Amino acid sequence: MFPPPEKDVNGDTLWVWCYPSISPELRHLLLSKCCLTLDSRDFHTLVFGQFSRTWYYITTVEVQEPTALNKVTHFSIAVTAKDFNPEKYAALSRILCRMYIKHGNPVKMMEAYITVLTKGICQNDENGSFLIKDYDARKAYLAGSIKDVVSQFGMETIILYTALMLKKRIVVHHPRIEALLEFTRVLPALTWHRKDWYILHPYVHLTDAELEDLKKCPGEAACCLFQLTGNFCEPSDDLPSAPLSNEGKMNY
Repeated sequence: MFPPPEKDVNGDTLWVWCYPSISPELRHLLLSKCCLTLDSRDFHTLVFGQFSRTWYYITTVEVQEPTALNKVTHFSIAVTAKDFNPEKYAALSRILCRMYIKHGNPVKMMEAYITVLTKGICQNDENGSFLIKDYDARKAYLAGSIKDVVSQFGMETIILYTALMLKKRIVVHHPRIEALLEFTRVLPALTWHRKDWYILHPYVHLTDAELEDLKKCPGEAACCLFQLTGNFCEPSDDLPSAPLSNEGKMNY
């Protein structure tokens, strides 16, 4: 668990602490994904992605006064894991965030986090208990709607399915990260028999480190699904595309 930045009343954003220690490369990546460190004023309560076969889930909250965090206006908590399950880690992060707001000290939060790691459960003062067994991975795989994908693309869904079966690379780009995460998490379900969500890279910036990481995808994950946020050039004539909405496109 790594709470990356806190934003104080002066508008400064600082990395406060982390557990356990992490590499400078991963720290830089998590900071780049957190909305508190971006130039944009968009507020994202949850973003998730994958880097070096490690999933990260970043939850950001606004601090409402009065609390123990009297000089903090916003903060984020990032949890890394080896499994794809946004709902599970979003629920856990919300509990940890409430603990941090209430106590203003990471000790209580760390106790709950370690209890989850060792016992699969932690107590929530407001809503009972958090149980890992309540968050089956298969529910996370089915959280998206394949029907929406078919409805949006019609017969071209066959092309998308074929690309996935042949382990071709698919690029989705869109200015809204929420739209990217909602749509792309469905794509691996089109090849359900593989149950391989490691082919998904749902939040990618055009940085050297992330592009190099994509090149290292192993053979079984050669079909990398990744989203490009920020400025992105239009696809070339030999790269077919399909609209996700009025603002986004998918190339395959």
